[in-house]
Amino acid sequence: MADNTQFQAGRKRRRGPEDFNLYYDERQRNVSAPVDRAFRPQRPPVPRPPRPTSHLGYTERSELFTEQAELMQTNLIVNYLPQALSDEELIQMFSPYGTIDIQTSRIMRDKKTGYSFGYGFINFHNPSSANLAISVLNGLQVMNKVIKVSYARPASSDIKDTNVYITNLPRSTTDVDLTHMFGQFGNIVQKNILYDKITQLPRGVAFVRYDRREEANAAIQAMNGFVPSGSDEPIKVRLAEDHGKQKANYLAGFQAGYRKRF
Repeated sequence: MADNTQFQAGRKRRRGPEDFNLYYDERQRNVSAPVDRAFRPQRPPVPRPPRPTSHLGYTERSELFTEQAELMQTNLIVNYLPQALSDEELIQMFSPYGTIDIQTSRIMRDKKTGYSFGYGFINFHNPSSANLAISVLNGLQVMNKVIKVSYARPASSDIKDTNVYITNLPRSTTDVDLTHMFGQFGNIVQKNILYDKITQLPRGVAFVRYDRREEANAAIQAMNGFVPSGSDEPIKVRLAEDHGKQKANYLAGFQAGYRKRF
C-alpha cells in the first residue's frame, strides 16, 4: 500500500525537460514500455525578443517636437494662384515681409507638363515674417484670382486628398449654403465658390477642403449625385487632386497634338 501511494505521488510530479527527452527517446527506439497517456510533453518556452525602445531620448524628442512646431509657424501655403504665375513672381510677392528659403518655396506643378495645381508654399526664416505676410496678403487680388494665405500643416497621410471639387451647383449657391451642405461631414478648413471672370456670377463650381481625408471621403460618398433644393440636376463631387491631374493630362495631350500639327 505504501508502494502504491509512492507511485501515485510520482505520477503527480511536475514533468520537466528530462521527461520530455526520455519520452521521445523511448518512442523512437520502439521500446515496449507502457505509454503514459496522461503525460503531455511540453516544449521549453521560447524566449521573447527584447522590447524595442526608441533611439531618441527625452531631450532629442523634445528638440524634434520644437523643430516641427517652429516649421509650422514659418511655412505658408498659398491657394488659388493664377495659372500664369511663376515661382519667381510668387517669391517676389512675399519677399518684402522677410527672408525666404528659396529652396523650399515654389508652386506645385505637374512634373510632365508644368501645369500649375493652383497652390504653392512659402517658407520664411522667421515666424513673425510669416504672420505679417498672412495679415497683409491673405485675400489679395492677384490677376484674376483672390489668393488665400495660411499656415501649412505638417506633411501627413491624413491630410492628403482632403480637397473636394464640386460641380453642377445651383447658380444661387452661397457660402452659407455650401457650409450647410458639406459642413456635416467634418471640419471645413477652407471653401471657395468660383465666379465668372466677365459677369462675376457664380459658375456652379466650388472647392471645399476638409481637415482629414476621412471627412472628404465621407462627403464624396454621401453628396456625389445629390440634388440640392431648387435644382433638377445632381451635383458631382470628387477629389480636387483627381480634377487637377485630369486637367494636366488634357493639357499634355493638347500640347502633343499642337506640336505634331505644326
